[in-house]
Amino acid sequence: MKAEPLLVSSHVSMQFFNQDGVVHVLDDITFELQQGEIAALLGPSGCGKSTILNILSGLMEPTGGTIRRIGSIGYMFQRDHLLDWRTIYDNVCIGLEIQNLRKSEEHLQKVERLLRTYDLWEFRKRYPAELSGGMRQRAALIRTLAVDPDILLLDEPFSALDSQTRLMVSEDIATIIQQEEKTTLLVTHDISEAISFADTIYTLSQRPARVKNVYRLELTTEQPRTPLASRKAPEFQQYFNTIWEEMMQDADDE
Repeated sequence: MKAEPLLVSSHVSMQFFNQDGVVHVLDDITFELQQGEIAALLGPSGCGKSTILNILSGLMEPTGGTIRRIGSIGYMFQRDHLLDWRTIYDNVCIGLEIQNLRKSEEHLQKVERLLRTYDLWEFRKRYPAELSGGMRQRAALIRTLAVDPDILLLDEPFSALDSQTRLMVSEDIATIIQQEEKTTLLVTHDISEAISFADTIYTLSQRPARVKNVYRLELTTEQPRTPLASRKAPEFQQYFNTIWEEMMQDADDE
């Protein structure tokens, strides 16, 4: 018997109203996220990907359709949003403070384990300005994981990094997600990033965004599959070409 998905978006639509009238952002967004799955929503810039995450997390209510969630949500934004005046340790504990868990020995032990496991323990008393961009992103992810969410939502978390750092940080983040066994949804406009990071890709059209295709990726790599290993897989280029052609066709149709 197939397990019940942790997250289901069913026929979700979204409209905004401004001085020019109605802006249609999302149209019939339907997909699901299974436990343990890493999925990606891949679409052009400005198509409404971040709006989808805001709806999934409960920050917005959709105009139409329904969202069904099993468990809690952890949301990692494009920027790390670390507070400059707090140490890395205190930044990581912000979510615990908000949920009145800062004094929980169990959660503090988890914070220590995460910082030690992912090479930030010796930097715990440093401030964000003293860390590299990659280390800051790791700290931001650990802050999200500290409250033990069932589902991770990642909103283009590598977009502020240069290309070389971006690849290395995506390797770090993917490794952490796999080791912590977190069900994850990534949104991105980068085809290579989606293929290398995810098990499943949902491609989105131009705005108003709709789900065009679903790709269940099968890449021949060593296990566990990492972004760097995925890029070396013989199937990688074919997936890239297929999705690129689909996205270019969508752009031509506009």
